[in-house]
Formats: sequence, structure tokens, C-alpha cells
Amino acid sequence: MKKSLSILLAFVMFCSMILQFDNVVYAGEVPSNVITNIRLEDESGGAIYNIKQWQAMKVIMAFKLLDNEIHEGDTTTITLPKELLFVDVPIKFDVKDSNGKVVAIAKADHNKKTITLTYTDYPQSHSGVTGTLFFYSRIDHEKEKEKKTITLDFKVGNEIINGGSVEWEGPGQANGQFMEKASWKSSTNNNGISYGVFINRKGQDIKNGWLEDELQTEKTKYIENSLKVYKGSWQWNSNISDYQLKNERLVTNEVSVIWGQDGRSFKLNFGDLKPSEGLRVNYKVKIGYIPVDGEIFKNKANLKGQKIEEVERTNSYKYFAAGGQAEGYVYKIQIKKKGEDSGNPLPGATFDVIRVRSGQTVGTITSTTDGTGELGGLLLDDYKLVETEAPKGYQKLKDPIFVKPEDFGTNKIALKNIVNKEKEKEKITVTVTKKWENPDGTPLTGDKPTISLQLLKDGQSEGNPVELTNGNTTHEWKNLDKTDKYGNDHKYSVQEVGETGYNIKLGNDWYKVTYGADQQNGLTVTNKKKTPWTPMEPPTRDLKVTKFWKDKDNNDLNAPVEKIEVELYKDGAATGNKKELTKANNWTAEFKKLPVSATLGGENHNYTVKETGESGNAIQLNNKWYEVIYGGTMKDGLIVTNKEKNSWTPMVPPTRDIRVTKVWQNDSGTEIVPSVDEITVELYQDGKTTGKTLKLTSANNWAATFEKLPVSATLGGKNYEYTIKEVGVNGEKIELAGTWYRVSYGGTMVDGFVITNEKEVKPEKPDKPDKPDKPDKPNKPNGPTPPGGTTPSNGPTPSNGPTPPSATTPPDNPTQLENSTQTDKATKLNHSSKEKKTTLLKKIAQSGRHLPKTGDGANPAVYALALFALGSLLTVVGYRRRKNVN
Repeated sequence: MKKSLSILLAFVMFCSMILQFDNVVYAGEVPSNVITNIRLEDESGGAIYNIKQWQAMKVIMAFKLLDNEIHEGDTTTITLPKELLFVDVPIKFDVKDSNGKVVAIAKADHNKKTITLTYTDYPQSHSGVTGTLFFYSRIDHEKEKEKKTITLDFKVGNEIINGGSVEWEGPGQANGQFMEKASWKSSTNNNGISYGVFINRKGQDIKNGWLEDELQTEKTKYIENSLKVYKGSWQWNSNISDYQLKNERLVTNEVSVIWGQDGRSFKLNFGDLKPSEGLRVNYKVKIGYIPVDGEIFKNKANLKGQKIEEVERTNSYKYFAAGGQAEGYVYKIQIKKKGEDSGNPLPGATFDVIRVRSGQTVGTITSTTDGTGELGGLLLDDYKLVETEAPKGYQKLKDPIFVKPEDFGTNKIALKNIVNKEKEKEKITVTVTKKWENPDGTPLTGDKPTISLQLLKDGQSEGNPVELTNGNTTHEWKNLDKTDKYGNDHKYSVQEVGETGYNIKLGNDWYKVTYGADQQNGLTVTNKKKTPWTPMEPPTRDLKVTKFWKDKDNNDLNAPVEKIEVELYKDGAATGNKKELTKANNWTAEFKKLPVSATLGGENHNYTVKETGESGNAIQLNNKWYEVIYGGTMKDGLIVTNKEKNSWTPMVPPTRDIRVTKVWQNDSGTEIVPSVDEITVELYQDGKTTGKTLKLTSANNWAATFEKLPVSATLGGKNYEYTIKEVGVNGEKIELAGTWYRVSYGGTMVDGFVITNEKEVKPEKPDKPDKPDKPDKPNKPNGPTPPGGTTPSNGPTPSNGPTPPSATTPPDNPTQLENSTQTDKATKLNHSSKEKKTTLLKKIAQSGRHLPKTGDGANPAVYALALFALGSLLTVVGYRRRKNVN
């Protein structure tokens, strides 16, 4: 029985083991290919190339989980390259897919420099799971001591995946400052920041030193009991590439600290420091919410003291998280403003953009002419838009517009279409009161004339004028629009009909019209009666002018002439009004009844005079020169003094003559007969036409002179630059009597100008070449020529033979070729020396600069000459062959 029971129990246990084995899946390391790509970015999301000590870089790993191959509890282990350390990576964090679902729990081991992913059950029930894993790291500068290129190879499972390379600039060197500041994530609080302020690494005397510190990000506060102050001596430690405070001791109780009432600032008085003494101030700050990855917190510190300049440092702490799908400050909110009824874009709306998490206003958005506006550089978070200013003519929104993380699309933009209602048209009433006054300002009694008033809206007439009769002094315009369609207030005013220059004539009386008050308090129009003697036209004045004569020593001088003339100028412009000053009128005259101003109460005219004939304050009278001096005033009279000048002083600018010569030639430079008998040349002064012309003709040998041209405008002034131009020239060419000439200019003002007209020759249409004649056979030589004998008359001349007949002697004068035939030219050229060939070739070219006719080279004489020479050569060759054979 016991044996049977044992067998039964053994069977049951075996079955249980079989059943359990069928249902258990053992957890293990998943294949390494779940990580598909690794890339590096800087803190702002840009590409990273060079990296410095302490600089953090973001490691981003893209993953894709294999369907049906990953189970709950499976793991993937990622090992950092030996050159890297983790930066602010939490011990444990979630890894999410592209839909925000947690697919694995990551655990970081800072000592082993590994991250182990333990997968949840999510991959078992979902396919196509993808996403990104990110964390922050930096170069381990305590181990990497040299500047170099570092290749970053990450180990994923058993495989190596390359993450690129960076240029490591090497660890820093000792460069002590009066104050430096650092920040890092608090080790005791995930939403806390630790700060360190390092004072007097520079090593100098500081007297009565103060440290002032202020938080600049909303919802952050100091943890006051975390403030610690240490005193010691700063020394550079090359092993860790950083400063260390040696022989430090806690001196928090020896300094004075004053905290700000809002808990967001403090002042610390640390007294005096010797060059060998330094401080380290440590404190912590609490963030009033859980930050998101990449969020920046700013803190400003100032160091003050005697014997040092004030030092300011702003520290920007960036919150580093780890996980998936975080992007940093790359999001943007856009708005589009429209009118509710019209649908038209609305410019001028302004919104405060407030981050809900921190309550901080991170920026503003203002709509432009197309109704759009935007604000970028935002984190993925909740925001609210509060309208602070509505478009003109529209009501401001009462409630904020909320923006949620899910509102941001794949382009990282959240677009909000916002409409505004138009303001209701507000109506106003404008009143006007008419007042009448005597010249002394007292109220005018008795009957008043009827007047009309015109209402103006924004300077333009609005409606018809209203009439105020005797005894009626007020009027109201009701139901007027307060604003235009854009919400701008209309400006209402009033004008008395018939008023000009604030004056009006009613009946036989003149009134001064003034306008007062405003549309809110009521408009006023006051007519103040003018006294009868008040001139209604601008007053006039008389202006006396006196002439004095002085010699060069400023003594009185007898006038050299019987009279001179002066012209009146008003505000610098000649009036044409002239007076004669003569011996008979004691050199005095008067301009009478000159208007003082253009209008009543207008700006006074300024009257002056000028002596007729005077130029540059000088005048010539009876061949003597006088300096003209003006003085006096309009009130006391103007004075014109003529003072004798030294006779040797030149009083007029010198003059010059400019000669112009015309040259006619062909394109080879040979003088030709012109096709016309005359041409016209125009003179230019400083590039501008003077209107002066000269005729150059065959009768005056194609030369003429511009005479007595002023060298300059004034004595000692800048000299004029004279040039000429042939009348009729178009560009550089001119057509004269059917012939075209190229016109060029040469010469100078001193030596005279030369105008060259070069005749242009158009190429003739080439003739059709004639068919060459068949060459004659060369004559058979009569026999061999004995050595040293003569060559037959029809054979070639040997190099040591007799001189050719005179008919073939090259001409000494190359001009003989001009009338030669092509055959003659070729023959003469062939028998010329090397030196003469050059001259002959030039002369041949000059004998006909025009292009040769097509077929000229096929002249029968040339062919005959060529064939004759060829035949002669063949005959000599054949003769010599036969001689050698014999």
C-alpha cells in the first residue's frame, strides 16, 4: 500500500512539473538590436562637435521593440563609453514609447556606468513599439587629460553601437577669478537645485566684502537652513582639473546674512579676505513644481568690496531629466485673430503667455496686420493666453485661452484661432457756445450779427453749417459716432464760416476769432471786436540807403562817377525795385511803403540792397576797382561803401583761349579730303553745354579758337574744365554727306584740342572666284648645267649663281608695291631681304586695309606663278636625278 502511494505521489509531482514548465517564461537579456540609433546633441538640441570640461551633452537612443519577442521582465543593459560619466541621471526613471506609454523601467548605476531597462508587460500586448530614450552625460575630465578626438562607442547587450565622435578640448587650467558660480541637481530633492559660489580664487585683498544673490525664476525659493559658508585657501588640483579649498573650516556663524522678505534674495557680508584666503558658499533652492527636461532657472550674484571692481555672474541652471520623448525649448504657440462678424484679420491684439506650472509670464504675442502672431522657445507644457489689449474697435476677451501639451502637433506648433466681438458703436453729443467780446475783453452788448458754424470731424466737414442769429449763442450736434471702425476716437472741432487767418469781417467791423475748450467739455467760438484803427493789412516801412566813398586808407574820397544804382532784395531775392544814388541827391535814396510782412502778424521781411554791377563784393568804375561793403540796419538805414582797392590787385578772374583743330584721315592714318566743307564744334564747361560753338572749315584750315573763356567763377576759385564735342556725333561716330567717320578727341586746354575724323571703309561684297587657267608645261632644259656654269633663262637661280635680271630686283622703296599686281608683289616679296620683307608686308597691308574679296587668292596670275615655280622645281629635281644616274 505504501509503495503504491509513493508511486502515485511521484506521478502527481511529475505532472505538476510538466504543467508548470508549459506555463513559465523565463526572463532574460533581449537581443541588442532594440537600439537602432544613437546620436548626441548639445543642451539646446543642436549638433555637438567641440566639448569642454563640465559641458553636458544629451545622449538620445532610438529604440524599436521586436514584436512577440519581448516579455515582461526582459532586460537590456546599456554601458557608457569609458570616457563618459552620467550627469543628473536619476537612479530610476520611466522609458516611454512614441505614444507616451511606459514600456520599460530604467535603473542607472553611476558606479558601473550602466542603464538597465526592465520591460513592462506593454510590449507583450502591443506591436510596432518605438520611441526614444535620453539621458545626459559629460566627459570624465579626471581621466581624460589630453585634448583629442574621442569616439563614443556604447555597449548595448553584447554589441557595440557607435554614437559618433567629439573633439575634446581637454581639462581646464587654473584661471582664478574674484567670483565664480556653479549649479547642479540637488541629491536630496528631485525638484531642488544646489549652488556653489567660489570667492577669491584670484588671490587678492578684499575689504568689507558683500555677496548679493537673487533668484530670477518664479516659484523658486531658498532653503535658508541649507546656507553654509566655508573658509580656507584655494589651490589648483591638477589631478581633478579643478580648484579645491584647502584647510577649510565652517564659518557660517561668523558672517552676516540678510534674507529678502520674499525668500528670493539674500545679502551676505563676509568682511575682509587676505590674498591667501577664499570662501565657498553653498546653498539649495527649492522649485515649487516638478520641472520638465531642459527647463532653465536663472540666478544672479554680485560681489562687492573695497579694492576690487564689482563682479556680476548670472547662472543658468538647466534641469536635466531622463526618459523618453522630451524635446526642450523647441515648441511654439501661434494665434490667428479674426473679427467675429467680418472674419477680417485683426492686428494689435496682445496676449501674455503664462506657463500654468510655474505661473510665470514667459512672453507676449501681438497680432500683426494679417492677424497672426507667435511665441517660440517654449517647453512642452500647459499654458494660458491672457489678452491684455484688444484690437481697436473690438472687445477684450474676458477668459484666458488654454493651450495643452496635446495641442502641439508633430510640427511642435499649437495654433489657436481667436475671435473678438466688435464694440458697440458709442454715440456722443458735441456742444458749441458763441461768445462776443469788446476790444478790451468785456462782453459785447447789443445786437450781434448772424454767423454760421461748421462742425469738423477729424478735420473734415461733417454735415451742413448751422446758423446762430442774434441772441442765439449755443448749439448741439447729437448722435455723433465716438470712434471709427478701427476704434480710434474721432476728433470734433468747429470753424466759423468766412473766417480767414483767425479774422472775419461782419458788416463794417472786424473781429478776431479764437477757438477754445474741447469736445468733451464743449467747444467755444469767441469773436473779439477789433478797434477801428487796427490795420487790416500788413504795415509798411520806408528804407533809406546811403552811399559812401572811401580811399584805400579809409579816408573820404570824391566819387569817380556821377551816379550808381542799387537794387532792393527781399528775403534774399531780387525785387527788381531799383534806385539811383547820385551826387545831386547826396548819394541817398529811399524805398517807400515796403510791406513789413506778408500777412498780419506774420514773420517780418528782411530787406537788403545790392549795388548794380558788383560781383563778389567788388566793382570796376572808370577802370579802377572798388571793394563794396554793406552795412547799416533796416531801422536806421542801409549803407553801401565803395572803398578804393590797390591798382595791382586783379579784380576779375583771368581768361584763356582754347584752340580747336580738325584732322581728317583714313584708317591707316593718311590724311584724306573731307566729304564736307565745314563742321560745328560745341564748347562744354564742367561737363555742361555752354551754347558756344565754332565753325571749322576748309577756309580756316579746319582750326578756330574759343576766346576769352573765364578760368574760374571767382578769383582764386576752382578752375573750370573745358571740353568740346562735334555737333552731330552719335556715340563715337558721325555721318557726313553719306560717309561715316569715327570721331576721337585729343589734346589739352593748354595745347589745344584735336578732333580726328577717321573715315570708315566698309568691306565690299566678295566676287565669285574665276576658274584658274590650266598652267603651261615647263620647258625642257637644253642640257645639264656644268658645275660653275649658268642656269638656263627659264630655270631657277642657284644660290651661288648670277644676280637675277633687274626686272626681278626687289625695290628699295616699298611704296613701289602700291601699284603692283598680286604676281609682282609676290615676286618682289620673295626676293626681298628679311628686313625689307617686314616693311613690304606692312605696305601691302596698308595698300588695301579693306577686307579682300572672296576669291582674291584664286587670281589666275597667282596660280600661274605657283604652278610655274612648282614645275621649275620638278624639272631641276628630275635633271639632278638623271645626272646622278649617269
